Amino acid sequence: MCIRDSGGGVQNLNFNKFSRGHALIWGGWPTTGAARMAAQATARVGSGLTTIAVDASTKSGDAAMTVYASSLLSTMVNPIVSDEEDLAPLLNDKRITAVLIGPGAGVGPKTASRTLQMLKSGKSVVLDADCLLYTSD
Repeated sequence: MCIRDSGGGVQNLNFNKFSRGHALIWGGWPTTGAARMAAQATARVGSGLTTIAVDASTKSGDAAMTVYASSLLSTMVNPIVSDEEDLAPLLNDKRITAVLIGPGAGVGPKTASRTLQMLKSGKSVVLDADCLLYTSD
């Protein structure tokens, strides 16, 4: 089944949100602005779904999740307590088509490890900000 959109084009109705891509963004704390802007940008360009992954292994993880969830109503927020138990399954999810890490992720070994996991996932990966600073050493 097809319909005409407002621009006169034809759109197929046999699709769901994953047909338009699923972006995974690593959301840092306390600097959340760039990750939130990236999430808004994915929605604006037509991504079917956007998920922000947040390090929930510390007390600040709850605060970060609250900021992301309350300011990005169309974005899913996924707590990551353990990279092996929580991040790895996300990266193995075939519905996720692109990954971003860097903005607010922090400079250090955790960010480097997560960056390498994302690069090894075989997905399209955007590297930005903090992960570039650490990998340049």
